[in-house]
Amino acid sequence: YWEVAQKAMFDTIIISLVGTAFGVIFALPMSFYLSNNFKLNKSYLLVHRGILSIFRTLPVLIYAQLIAIVIGYGTTAGTIATAIFTYTVAVKMLYENIETVNMGAYEALESTGASRLKCMIKAIYPQIKGFFWSTVLYCFEMNIRGAAVLGYVGAGGIGVKLNETIGHMDYEKTGLLVLVLIIVVVIVETISRELRKKLVNG
Repeated sequence: YWEVAQKAMFDTIIISLVGTAFGVIFALPMSFYLSNNFKLNKSYLLVHRGILSIFRTLPVLIYAQLIAIVIGYGTTAGTIATAIFTYTVAVKMLYENIETVNMGAYEALESTGASRLKCMIKAIYPQIKGFFWSTVLYCFEMNIRGAAVLGYVGAGGIGVKLNETIGHMDYEKTGLLVLVLIIVVVIVETISRELRKKLVNG
């Protein structure tokens, strides 16, 4: 059963990795437009932030269940659910961080006639780059833990096997799966913590 456990854990890692990547890719540009720094439409900010707050209260398991009903059960549903949940968390962390940056460089670049997009990339992103990658690592770490339960709604990963073995009362296999999950979570958390320390300090 070791090979089965490895494959299930690998699927969980892929779900978490791809879901995190897509979530933060969409969260980064949106976080600029959701911050108060750029004097954008206030109604848009309030509505979008309000919707995000509502979506953030829902656990990833709910997203996985709804998506699985629409597109079918499997790792794709788990990946999409992870990406949506990651987006709701990452975008809030990022726009709050952007609101703390020094806008002097942005205003100086804007006065030269540079586009808003170029000003954001050249003047704002360098100031939040460390925090951005720290957020990516945090979300990946969070998703590794969260992906374990996605299998309970058929959304792929090690949770599917956990659900099966617990249902069949095959506790030896359940114990192996739990052990594999704990080892991977500890390794990911340790590496993530060390990398985030370097990002914050460096």
